[in-house]
Amino acid sequence: MQELTEGVKAPDFTLSASGGQTASLHDMGGRRVILYDKFVAKYGLPFTLLADPGHEIAQAYGVWKQKSNYGKKYMGIERTTF
Repeated sequence: MQELTEGVKAPDFTLSASGGQTASLHDMGGRRVILYDKFVAKYGLPFTLLADPGHEIAQAYGVWKQKSNYGKKYMGIERTTF
């Protein structure tokens, strides 16, 4: 997948949802969509969350980045709103 940049249509995706279903971007019908990882248990959010365990969608949206903490480098999500 090509990285998402301003002015480029967001690539479609289908991911596992937090109720056992799946959801696709095209199923959202043009509504606003917020993508988060690992927040359900921590924050008890009252809406369906989708899982991206292989990070393909995060990579396509350009938010799977190398991060650094106390000199240790690792890959992780750069929280971003599009």
